[in-house]
Amino acid sequence: RFIASGIAIIVILGILVWPISSQPISDQKAATIDTANTALTADTTLEAATTNMRLMGWTVRESAGTAAVATVILRHGVVSGGNCDATAVIDFLELTANGSARQSYAPLGLAVPNGVCLDVISGEVDANIYILP
Repeated sequence: RFIASGIAIIVILGILVWPISSQPISDQKAATIDTANTALTADTTLEAATTNMRLMGWTVRESAGTAAVATVILRHGVVSGGNCDATAVIDFLELTANGSARQSYAPLGLAVPNGVCLDVISGEVDANIYILP
């Protein structure tokens, strides 16, 4: 058993088993679900900039149901001047009609202190993100 950066790591027979938080369960936070974002066809800030915010996951669904695909980029940043900031890309998505995708970054999440933006390239989508504020 090793302690590194406040996280206990258990090693059995030389195999890493799982990082275990050294925080008591009562001190750990639950992720919150961002408000529903439906029928998005333009760049949208999903969550404003917040110090120490972590993205725990996301789900996106093509909502127009047409033969055309929806193409979106999930970005670290917010809408400025009508467009998502040209900041770090979190994920690229291309969805078929009525298609969906999801991703989890548990247990630690991704640091996103500059906010989270959905850059809609084409199509229409519904999107939710899961954050630790």
